[in-house]
Amino acid sequence: MQKKKGRLAAGEGYPYVPGLVSIIIPVHDRKKLVNCLRAIEAQTYPMIETVLVEFRGLPAEKRNVGFMASEGEYVYFLDEDEYISPTVVEECVRKAEQGYDIVAVPVTKSVPNEYVARCIAIIRESTYKTMFFRRRVLERIGMFDPEYRLCDDVEIRLRALSAGYKVSAIETGSLVHDERVTLSDTLRKTLISRRGFRKLRQAYGRETYRRVVRAGFHRRRIFRELLASPAHILGVALILVMRFIARRIP
Repeated sequence: MQKKKGRLAAGEGYPYVPGLVSIIIPVHDRKKLVNCLRAIEAQTYPMIETVLVEFRGLPAEKRNVGFMASEGEYVYFLDEDEYISPTVVEECVRKAEQGYDIVAVPVTKSVPNEYVARCIAIIRESTYKTMFFRRRVLERIGMFDPEYRLCDDVEIRLRALSAGYKVSAIETGSLVHDERVTLSDTLRKTLISRRGFRKLRQAYGRETYRRVVRAGFHRRRIFRELLASPAHILGVALILVMRFIARRIP
């Protein structure tokens, strides 16, 4: 584990550094990490520490280790293939200062050149990423649950909302997700996460699950994107069928 750009130390009666934002990144691919770190260095908010967590384990386990090592009043969980625009952290802190406990950041998809990668980008269900927290939220509701493999971020959001914490979204900044993903990687993640998503529906109920996951909204979004790009209809249809089958494997 590595910490960068830390500016202060906890103390003087605080278990954290007031105003400090700890950005926690589970590391899998250091090539993608380069652009993520450049985006953090370009932030307009001055009080940031970056916590890189690199060991063989699940994303949830790495996020938990990073959280325990961090010192910020606020924690922001990023993935290495996510690049935030310069005002994102500043805007998130401003929302927190207005009384919100969790802040969502709009997601802008990159547009890959490869046909299959473009089809995968169309079906990816990302419009907002809700991973900026006041530290006290996670101290009270608990950290990420590794049993929800590859959907631990959805589960912790459901847990926080069920506990009554207030959520808002920033309006100007955004997060770019690197969409250069292979079909085999997409199907592998679908297979790994299928039991976690089933457990989410059981734990929080279908209606709450649908409200957070917003499946109906994403179906309409996919339809609109395909109308604008009809050449990708066949590819998207084939991938959706393959994901449907993968999700129903016992």
